[in-house]
Amino acid sequence: MAITKRYLKTRPVCKVTFKIPAKVANAAKTASIVGEFNNWSPTAAPMKRLKDGAFTATLDLEKDEAYQFRYFLDEHRWENEASSYALPMATAKIQSSLSKPNGKQDGKPQTTPPKSAKRKRKT
Repeated sequence: MAITKRYLKTRPVCKVTFKIPAKVANAAKTASIVGEFNNWSPTAAPMKRLKDGAFTATLDLEKDEAYQFRYFLDEHRWENEASSYALPMATAKIQSSLSKPNGKQDGKPQTTPPKSAKRKRKT
């Protein structure tokens, strides 16, 4: 799965394109993006099915915001975005997270701990 972000200079919006590859879609007929940005509505952000079986959708999201979301396929199957952070929720389910452009979360896990977490070596 893939997420691409394009920031607009003329508006405080980020155009975010979501894509589910055909292999992950696994012959699904429908898909949608369900998240905080659409009040978790399974019908608010339908995705377009491509000829190869993949799905895509582009949403205008407020820049400098972080959102949690999941993909909803065939009105019964949930998928998480593989390239985002997975955050445990109160319901013990795992959600995908799309985060702020100026934050540390950009869809890639941090490979080094923050400076405050580094320990001094004893010599």
